[in-house]
Amino acid sequence: MFLPVIVLVPQKFALCFTLGCGLIIGSFFALKGPKSQFEHMFSNEILLSTLGFLGTMVGTIYVSVVLHSYILYVLFAVLQVLALAYYVISYFPGGSAGMKFMLSGVASSILKCFGR
Repeated sequence: MFLPVIVLVPQKFALCFTLGCGLIIGSFFALKGPKSQFEHMFSNEILLSTLGFLGTMVGTIYVSVVLHSYILYVLFAVLQVLALAYYVISYFPGGSAGMKFMLSGVASSILKCFGR
């Protein structure tokens, strides 16, 4: 049922996925406490992933409610999945450094494929 919903009704998928991401953030608030979670979310080491994740959530809602563009639905859904993965991995010790290392390896491999 997952793929037909994305292809046929991407607005519904985007809104439901954004709601799910909001619930994931809410679960971190429930586990750590609101004050501790805010301090952690906006600390220097995780600030970039927090802003990216919240930005893709807001962008997804904006595209779903205002713009109604199929290509932007798909783009923001993919960006939101990547931002969610990076945000969750950044909570593990060494997760941000490991993720940056893996992303730099993937980027260099892609650039090698295209002749750079």
